[in-house]
Amino acid sequence: MILLHRKGAKGWEDLLTTEEFDGDANPKSKFQDVAKTMGLLDSQDHWIEYFSEAKDLATPSQLRDLFASAIIYGEILDIREIWERFKDNFMEGYARNMSVYTAEKMVLQDIEKQLEQAGDSLANHGIEMPYHFEAFVEDSWNKDEEREHGNAMRAKMNADQEAIIAYIFEKIAERRSSTRSNAVVEENFAEWVLKLGNGELESEQEMVRAPEPCFASSDLIEEVFGEYITNNDFEALSRRVILTTTNERVQEINLKVLEKVGYKEERTYLSFDKVDTNEPNTAIEYPDEFLHSYNDSGLPPHELRLKKNCPVMPKHNVRSTSWRSLHRNPTRSQGTT
Repeated sequence: MILLHRKGAKGWEDLLTTEEFDGDANPKSKFQDVAKTMGLLDSQDHWIEYFSEAKDLATPSQLRDLFASAIIYGEILDIREIWERFKDNFMEGYARNMSVYTAEKMVLQDIEKQLEQAGDSLANHGIEMPYHFEAFVEDSWNKDEEREHGNAMRAKMNADQEAIIAYIFEKIAERRSSTRSNAVVEENFAEWVLKLGNGELESEQEMVRAPEPCFASSDLIEEVFGEYITNNDFEALSRRVILTTTNERVQEINLKVLEKVGYKEERTYLSFDKVDTNEPNTAIEYPDEFLHSYNDSGLPPHELRLKKNCPVMPKHNVRSTSWRSLHRNPTRSQGTT
């Protein structure tokens, strides 16, 4: 496994040294330690790093969704350790309005509901649900009282605070206006697609001309991403995407876009692949190099190359309304390599 990812090694000592990964110039005593340091083996440390980063990016409810998804689809070696280490982050939203005890029970109940939909339970992983715990009633939140409380707080603002609130509300109004404009464009295109399906469009030899906005007048990559890369406007870049038919084309386009990004430093991230079975001959029938080369449409590539500020399209989440960062879906985050 190490030989697949270590180039230029001239002997055992080179293979046992992981200085470029952990800064330790001394050779490791075991190849297993080397593989773990290089991130080639699944371990509890990876999940701890995963949630350590996620807690700084996700809301508490999104973090709970991630935890439930990782239990269902991942293989956290010690789920209870992750729970004990990050439960304060999981219950942060609840803890503002209720006791820590009640907040913890609410979080457990929220996660348990998600696991039940997948036929699982926290009890299967060493975390017991409390007995005789009454469910929190969402209707107990009174929007009129909250509005009155908000108006009272706003009345006490100074000029600078009021200016900040006014600016935020202005941006919200702009967003709504932009959304309405986009809806008109989408409605027109939807009408064209409907006519296409009904055979109501003029055609020559069964060929129909698509609307002009569907055509690229020059290089597609340059037209979609060019000006945003030139201006280092990565926020706008993250809202644009090229859809294609195969993973091979996706990889080809990604690498071309990556070359255009001005940052020189590049990092490569590798997947940890294995066949989920207890069959003894699996490792022989499906060696790592075969799994790494497998490029199914439902899986990300084994090798992910990134530069700073490159948009990342995560995988699709189990819950469509929650933070989409565990599985692939057209939702994006920005790389900070």
